[in-house]
Amino acid sequence: MKKLLNIMLVMSAIIIASCKKETLITFDESISGNSIYFESPSLTTSTGKSFTFGYSGPGIQDTTLTFTVAVTGKPSDKDRTFSLAAQEGSTMTAGLNYDFVTESLSIPAKKVKTSVKIRLYRTPDILTQRKYLFLKLVPNDNFNTNLKNRVTTNKDTLSLLDYYVGVDDLVTPPYAWSVTPYKTNLDNYLGAYSKVKLQLLISLFEIDPIVFTDQKYAKDNYFSIPLLSYWGGFMKLWLAREAVAGRVHKDENGVEITMGIRAQ
Repeated sequence: MKKLLNIMLVMSAIIIASCKKETLITFDESISGNSIYFESPSLTTSTGKSFTFGYSGPGIQDTTLTFTVAVTGKPSDKDRTFSLAAQEGSTMTAGLNYDFVTESLSIPAKKVKTSVKIRLYRTPDILTQRKYLFLKLVPNDNFNTNLKNRVTTNKDTLSLLDYYVGVDDLVTPPYAWSVTPYKTNLDNYLGAYSKVKLQLLISLFEIDPIVFTDQKYAKDNYFSIPLLSYWGGFMKLWLAREAVAGRVHKDENGVEITMGIRAQ
């Protein structure tokens, strides 16, 4: 019986060791070389970022987005340049809609990743439509592009070589101003939605636009009546003082901005 138990323990150890070996993902640099790819913060969405100037006041004329490029294999003792190409279908124009803030596209010495910064400009052509820049990593003497895809948690295929950047100056009523129960309370205290009113509100109270635009934020951080009452009352008084001083604030349709019926 004891001998049988020992045999079973040995077999169990072998099975466990085999399972562990099967789950290991190894990388043989001598065979595969160094692959470059866009690092995604999440495996549930496509790789890219978008920004809208629509919720920003007129003083905001540019913004900077950052994304990460990483490589497989060991760090090098020297900087290693990599190559990015704008793909066909991109509607942004370099020098007009965007510029790279990062002057040298390279993986620094002793590192396996780097941040790339791109500056987006608030130009008239994004008032009516969103512009896109589609970037692709291409192989060079330092890196290959053998690591092409990864499966997301939703079982979709995520490209690790493609990255998009979107920008516009469009403003439609944000989530919180268009969905019950938030819309009713915002209408009562802040009045009917307008682009200029929202920009003014964000500017006066230094509010992050995500408060109004992000669905999860709105659900997790319900707009309290005291908060809306404070915003509405303060803006009503501020607009009245501005009007007395000869500065009547109007929305994008030329209509004087007013607050909701419950703003006091």
